[in-house]
Amino acid sequence: MNLALLVIAAYATSLEVFLRRGMGSRYLGWQAVGVLILVPLHAYALPRDRADGLTLFLVAYLVACVVQRLGMLWNHWRGMTVHSRYSGYPWLLESHVRMSETTFKTWIEPPFVALCAWGMQLYVDRLLGTYLLLAACALHLQCRLWTQQEHNQQLDLRDGWIEQHIRASRFRAEQEHRHGRWPHGSHT
Repeated sequence: MNLALLVIAAYATSLEVFLRRGMGSRYLGWQAVGVLILVPLHAYALPRDRADGLTLFLVAYLVACVVQRLGMLWNHWRGMTVHSRYSGYPWLLESHVRMSETTFKTWIEPPFVALCAWGMQLYVDRLLGTYLLLAACALHLQCRLWTQQEHNQQLDLRDGWIEQHIRASRFRAEQEHRHGRWPHGSHT
């Protein structure tokens, strides 16, 4: 399962470096390295097609990774604090658009890339278009998985709060039973 998640993350990361800005300092980790393996494997899977477009994409990806790293250093130097695993803010999301960042990342970016990939697949480069189409699907899936993970973490926090509340109530009841109404000494 972890390998499948890494492949999904690698496909998604290969797009995110182009679509987003202001990534967290630890965001480009193993999934970013995985792109360097994934792209050649994708070219190998369809050997009849020329890999020129995919090779150019890989070079552009490396440049985008360097630009993202420089942006991380710039933000650190300016004292900006973001979550270290933040996937970045979408370039296409304007501040006047009344849509949450999560909704935009899940429901606007992937279809936009898929539409571009479909056109590329039909008219420009079938291999690169196929790769981008798979990456768009992975981008959507990754956003959905993160949303589910965040929801589960919120449920865990709520459950922890409820459990602590129950423990505190039991502790108070035990203290009152042991020491009467005054838990810090005798009642004289």
